[in-house]
Amino acid sequence: MKVTKSLLLGLAALSLAACNKDEETQALHNEKNATVSVVVKSEPKMRLGSDLDEAKINKLAVMIYNGEAQEAYKEEKNKAEVENIECSAGTRKLVIVANYGEKNFRGKTLQELLKTTEELAKATQEGKNLIMTCEPVSIDLKEGKNAYGWKNKAGYNILSENPLVIKRVNARMEFKTINVEMADGFKTVYNVKLKRVAALIAKKQSNIFGASLVNNDLNYLFGIKTPKGSYTPEKYTEETSLVIECADDNKNKELNGMGFYVLENNSPQHPTILCVEATLVQADGKDLTEDQKKAAKEAGWIDDNCNTYYPVLVNWEQDGYTYTTGKGLNKIERNHKYMVTLKITGPGTNNPEDHKKVANLDVKCEVAEWIVVNQNVVW
Repeated sequence: MKVTKSLLLGLAALSLAACNKDEETQALHNEKNATVSVVVKSEPKMRLGSDLDEAKINKLAVMIYNGEAQEAYKEEKNKAEVENIECSAGTRKLVIVANYGEKNFRGKTLQELLKTTEELAKATQEGKNLIMTCEPVSIDLKEGKNAYGWKNKAGYNILSENPLVIKRVNARMEFKTINVEMADGFKTVYNVKLKRVAALIAKKQSNIFGASLVNNDLNYLFGIKTPKGSYTPEKYTEETSLVIECADDNKNKELNGMGFYVLENNSPQHPTILCVEATLVQADGKDLTEDQKKAAKEAGWIDDNCNTYYPVLVNWEQDGYTYTTGKGLNKIERNHKYMVTLKITGPGTNNPEDHKKVANLDVKCEVAEWIVVNQNVVW
């Protein structure tokens, strides 16, 4: 019995020594014997005009991953580069996020990081601090100094001469022009007065990493409450930043900023809509008569307040929609801008979230990454 006990104690001691040796080896292996410096490049601005805020990097975080573990983390403010990040040599993953607000990525595993989401909010529409990411990049760090994005950096192992491109999580959709050219059957009877531009069925949440950023969250946002239609989602909340006043003198001229930042959406049941709200009036600008109101309402053109709507299913393939290149892809993609040229040729609809086709509209769309998609629409 004593012999057996002695043998067991001896084996335990050997096992403990082996474990300590493994830990020492692992600690030596993970010793910080390398640094990496990274420079990034953001995409050009998306909006028309001179506002460069949306392309500005206000906060930049660089993370180095060894498998699932975050080996190094460093951030800078108001810079497009982060230098001398201490880590260890070997094959690693490099991940970068810019303009991430109050999000905290320090200490997160790679899977935790990749599950991060972003929500559409009032602050998004200011066009400042738009979150940007790139997908994880594999790098081979050598002992000593490493650099990513510099062509000439003396004494450094150059991982890539090209800066790492980070792309916005948001897309942008806006009206380039809203032209009113009533068709022969309407021009002696009707006209419209522009009132507002709104986003309808805008996805509230998306991922910030992945080939597609669309996730399973079922919440959507609207700027103007309109009657429930076949496209209307169940989980639907008003967001006041998704509506803009659009005075009638905006007709038939180049517009600036008449749109919204949105998130990826590929739902065929709930497509994202950019919509004009207008008042249907007589050709001379006077209010409709009671008989005209009754007829227009029965036709499905107006609501009780003579409001008529011109919805555009953004980047959608549909009759009356044309594109400067290619065709509509039936989805909103990150880092794209969708520039819509709208031509109104008659009354609109009183149910802009319904799938029924209203004939009095033409749409032309330009698409680009911080791609422009030019979409022409004729109503």
